[in-house]
Amino acid sequence: MSNHNSQAKVQITNNFDGAMDITIHHVYSTSLDEKHTWKNVLSGSTTDSAYRITYNTGLAHWGKSTWQCTVVVHDGKDKGEWIGNSVKCSPSSDDDGKTLTFSVDSYGLRIALTSKSDTANWGTRP
Repeated sequence: MSNHNSQAKVQITNNFDGAMDITIHHVYSTSLDEKHTWKNVLSGSTTDSAYRITYNTGLAHWGKSTWQCTVVVHDGKDKGEWIGNSVKCSPSSDDDGKTLTFSVDSYGLRIALTSKSDTANWGTRP
């Protein structure tokens, strides 16, 4: 169990043209990797929000969150394995207790936090 003071749930929308498996990693500073995989996420659909991330907020906490995503598209024009680059984009106290909806498309993992957003581009494409 984490000793972080904040948490949020994450769900992801598949904006590719085929069904896919989605694996996402979240690491807060030097904490353990929080990893989750959803199987057979249909095009245009959003996963459940079973993935919970933890992190710290407040003046005495200087940690950063790093995200990385890999998808395996099973069919359609984008079929294959897409491996994302890592990106730092840290949730804030505004995200605590919320369900955050990210998305994946041909550009990468689109991170949408309450106060900011970023894209982790694909490092490897099929």
